[in-house]
Amino acid sequence: MAPPGVEGLSRKAPALRSHELRGDTLNLAAGALLHGRFPYDQRTYLGNLITPMPGAVLLATPFVLLGSSAWQNLFWLPALYLAARRLLADPRLALLLWWSVLGLSPVVLQELVSGGDLLSNALYVPLLVLWTARAAPRPDLPPWRRMAPPVLLGVALSSRANYLLVLPLLVSMLVQHAGRRVAMRATVLVLGAFALVTLPFFLYDPQHFAPLITTRRLEFVRGLPAPRLVITVGAALLALALAARRMDAPGVRLLAGCAAVQAWPVLAAWLALAGAGAPRPTAPNQVPTPEGLTVAYSSRVWALVDAAYDRSRFNSLPRAFG
Repeated sequence: MAPPGVEGLSRKAPALRSHELRGDTLNLAAGALLHGRFPYDQRTYLGNLITPMPGAVLLATPFVLLGSSAWQNLFWLPALYLAARRLLADPRLALLLWWSVLGLSPVVLQELVSGGDLLSNALYVPLLVLWTARAAPRPDLPPWRRMAPPVLLGVALSSRANYLLVLPLLVSMLVQHAGRRVAMRATVLVLGAFALVTLPFFLYDPQHFAPLITTRRLEFVRGLPAPRLVITVGAALLALALAARRMDAPGVRLLAGCAAVQAWPVLAAWLALAGAGAPRPTAPNQVPTPEGLTVAYSSRVWALVDAAYDRSRFNSLPRAFG
């Protein structure tokens, strides 16, 4: 049982009683879109802005119609098994991989329980990359079946800007195994779909296009000069370097390269934060209460930052991060 002072504080600050889930944000944004309202004019129940990019909102919308965006996790997990079965050509290995992802990653279980979109987001992008690499070069398929994967991939890349880094790897794969013409056509479709999904929301109200705020997340990395520029340019150079390699036809190197370029920003930020001499971050997040009080709390991001600085005490990541 919590002490009376803590119970009173919880009553005064409802934000501390419940965790604002990403799935709730997507439900709110998709619901506004379905009712013909600009999704980025909405506010969450904690008063936060809607930061998912338009692609994430659009891909979550069919599942919101079914009741909740959380259902998309249960859609993309079976899709992962089917893709692994085709890629590995062995249903037992595919099942082992599927259960390894599901059973050995606390973050995956957390996303399933909380209904967040990080799991589905991390699944549909590489699956659509692989589908595009397989379908685009096949002249025996009807035109719509060759065009659908890159168009859907363009929508998926509009879910989080960092996924644009996988595009050089896909282009390299197509150039090597299908030729420049096929690669150019697929690239135009991907970028065209990305622009058609993203630009209307941005141009409607650039000042209130909240996803741009997410580009500031790297600013808390104090161990690097111009951290956003350094980490972004480093990721782009890594993507180009990996794209210069010879790609195997099944797509294993393609997927491995996609994973590497997505891991780079996290790794670079971690190394910079853990470096000696980096100044400690300033105050943690603060929540204003209806009574005019200001309550400080530590989010998962700030806890991770503190873990990086205090590695000599923890000697590892806190258990909450898996």
